[in-house]
Amino acid sequence: ASCSDDQTIKIWNVATGTLVHTLAGHDDYVRSISYRSDGAMLASGGDDTKVILWDPKEGTVLQTLEGHSDYVRSVDFNENGSYLVSAGDDLIINIWDVSLGEVVAQYDGHEDYINSVVFSPNGSTLLSCADDRLIKLWDIEAGAELATLGQYEPEAEVGMERVYNQVVLSATFSPDGD
Repeated sequence: ASCSDDQTIKIWNVATGTLVHTLAGHDDYVRSISYRSDGAMLASGGDDTKVILWDPKEGTVLQTLEGHSDYVRSVDFNENGSYLVSAGDDLIINIWDVSLGEVVAQYDGHEDYINSVVFSPNGSTLLSCADDRLIKLWDIEAGAELATLGQYEPEAEVGMERVYNQVVLSATFSPDGD
């Protein structure tokens, strides 16, 4: 699947290279998509502030989730697909219960637009990165920030410099959770 600033998501048959479905439901750029692990659901987030859940086989909208006040830059399902995380320019990380279509937890702590958010392989931790040049780890069960990565360079002789001198666009866990 792919998403675009043309406000659509395209579902492809990669074996044949053919377009299977064009999903239209966003009113602005679509910035992020994520398949549920069983392939039966696709989530999308975009500049229209919406998170949309799709049936990718049928090409239909299952549900529209509204809980952001600005662009949604990232969406990701947890391993079993029961939860979805979304984040973006409103500086809020939402965790959605997919079956209820409701926000069950929110996190804030970034100082600038959140570019990416992902679940750890075991689903116990979230990782987010943002234009504030920081990577944050969140403990889902405790509902709290675990750590901030990239905050200061240990070798910096003067001042407190961030490790990244530009925005952090993406980050992820390794398959073993590191």
